[in-house]
Formats: sequence, structure tokens, C-alpha cells
Amino acid sequence: MRAALKLPTGDSDQLHGSGSTDLALWLSAGSAFPLPTGHFVIYGAAGLLGMTEGKIFKGLNSETLSASVAFGVGWDPFSWLALKIQADAHTPFYRESGLKEVDALTQSS
Repeated sequence: MRAALKLPTGDSDQLHGSGSTDLALWLSAGSAFPLPTGHFVIYGAAGLLGMTEGKIFKGLNSETLSASVAFGVGWDPFSWLALKIQADAHTPFYRESGLKEVDALTQSS
């Protein structure tokens, strides 16, 4: 289990921070399997992110909770090289934002 706390220390007017306080909690796991050359690795994570309203997109109906998952595989043939493929997904951060690109991701067909 892991946790992270993000505090609004950056200047959101200069886009050096969102202005939101965020708390993330997630579980992660992985395994490595020896191969004739290096290791095969499989890993994953799932978690929740709780957010306060930020200053960057203020008033855009932001969600206060978002879920996320990640899954990946990798191969490290040498001690100095690791090749990985990873997929990440999360629930929407905004709803009915009025921004076509953001709303297209949250509408069901």
C-alpha cells in the first residue's frame, strides 16, 4: 500500500501548480521471473485520488474522487536496460465541463 499527499505550493497563476490539495492511496504488486537473459516482470496497481477544487479549471464541475488502474509487463535483459509496456486508466476528473475534448471522454455512447 502506498500514499501520496500533494499540497498547493506552486503558483497556479503561472501554471506551476493546480491549487488543489490531493491525497492518493493505492495498492501495487509485481513479480519478476528469471529468464535465460534477464527477467520478465509483471506489475499492476489500483487506487483512489481525492482532490479539492483547484484554481486552474475552477468552476468546471470537478470530481472530488477518481479511481485509477495500471498494468504493465517488462523485460530487463541487462542490469542497465529495462524495456516496459504499461497501460493506465482513470475515471474522469471533470463532468459537463463545456470543453469538447474533455466531455467526449466522459459521455457514454
